[in-house]
Amino acid sequence: MNTELLTELDEEFTKLKQVLKFKTNLNELDDIFFIKDFVQNEGFVSVKLSRQICKRITDTYNSWIGYIHGIVMPIPNSLLSMTEHQLFSEEERKDLLKIMNGAVHLTSSNTLVALNGNKLQEGKFIDNAVSFWNVDFKPKMIKVLEKVNSNWKEQSN
Repeated sequence: MNTELLTELDEEFTKLKQVLKFKTNLNELDDIFFIKDFVQNEGFVSVKLSRQICKRITDTYNSWIGYIHGIVMPIPNSLLSMTEHQLFSEEERKDLLKIMNGAVHLTSSNTLVALNGNKLQEGKFIDNAVSFWNVDFKPKMIKVLEKVNSNWKEQSN
């Protein structure tokens, strides 16, 4: 663990929070998106820390979007995707599509914010990413993964 890098991250994050006027603290962000690990892996705190954080947020959501997409619209010739697709009713897949669309909306808003260069919108994006995770995404995905995991456990016995 690079304590100097983490100290720098903490200091720069505090400054960034004041400039972008978002409410989320570093620990909340780290609990969801592993920001500290990401910065340590990158080996630096970017001079554009907000973009570095937003990149990590969108990378996380994009990974989930791909997973959910494989359930909603199974990948041909993928045993995993086909098996997990069949676990869910049409109604459940519609619910998954809604949560996936929410994640896509969030990630596309980050791209728009980056193109517009509006720093206050970046702050809102960070808060929205955490709120969406806590209120909508995580609770839904826990239920989905409990069902998926239970199925794979049954099939492994």
